[in-house]
Amino acid sequence: MLTITFKNVGQGDSIILEWLDNGQSKVGIIDCHLFNNTNSVLNHIQQANYQEIDFIILSHPHYDHFSGFNQLFDYCLIHKIIIQKFLHTSYIVPDYLRAANKTVNVQRELVTLFKNIRQLWKIDKIILKQSFINDLTKDIRLNNDISIKILAPTTHEFDAYISNVKVDNDEESHDNNANANWLATFLKIYSTDWQIILTSDCEKRVLNRWKNNDIEFSNHTLLLAQSPHHGAKGNHTSKFWKQFVNTTQTPIVISVGENGYKHPSQDNINYFMKNGFKIYTTQQGEIMSKEAKRVSSILDIFSEKKEIVNARDVTFRIDEKGEIIHQSN
Repeated sequence: MLTITFKNVGQGDSIILEWLDNGQSKVGIIDCHLFNNTNSVLNHIQQANYQEIDFIILSHPHYDHFSGFNQLFDYCLIHKIIIQKFLHTSYIVPDYLRAANKTVNVQRELVTLFKNIRQLWKIDKIILKQSFINDLTKDIRLNNDISIKILAPTTHEFDAYISNVKVDNDEESHDNNANANWLATFLKIYSTDWQIILTSDCEKRVLNRWKNNDIEFSNHTLLLAQSPHHGAKGNHTSKFWKQFVNTTQTPIVISVGENGYKHPSQDNINYFMKNGFKIYTTQQGEIMSKEAKRVSSILDIFSEKKEIVNARDVTFRIDEKGEIIHQSN
């Protein structure tokens, strides 16, 4: 029914959604990050031999979320792969884009990405419908049963970014301006009875705005969620997550790699464990309860050694009955 894969891309994000619509295989992409000179999203598209991509979303303009997109778009152009929609959270204005990143090389790469997108549109070899995410008034429909709703960013976050309002967490690489996290997407994938929450690097003040929201969340079972910003403590808020506290061991996925910020936070891990969730990371796979206290120290050792040990993709499949199955990679 729906397969969602959190690709192992180190300290970054790359997510692939795959589903059936009227018997046809469909694919959507959220972020694309290069890792160890490998573009795992592009490899996935090639191996599955997709000839059309239903949507591509750039969650926000940080390098660890967009670094692989230029390669992906080049491949689609050469092989005439149709891209139905490219959705992003950035005004295509050079100064606006440069403000998201600190280093000149990364700023240039981001500007080049949007130049390439414009060029693709002019060439007209690829169907490409651009849209600012906050301008979408309708959900993204995957099929008759599944849709994606965009909960953020809204005008609140755009105003905060433009006004340079300080974010709650400044744990970014030297390439990234932390304030661009105001532009991060907060997505809900949902069907009649269930929902999946993808938080990208969104700020905890964004999540707090959705706390105790019975209309949006109470009528759907939470099957799967993503801990924001690689499990950073500054992006976690129990005010939001407590509305989902359960005993069904809902999976929480943390996209994490080599870093100097002690991501994921031990406090976050303890919170999710205590409140009935099951934790998976792209660096460790499933984190068992007896190992929870050792996770942060293990990640610190990885960072010191400058290597990734036992890293993997994290994949889940939701079947027609709305049951979620973890698939080992």
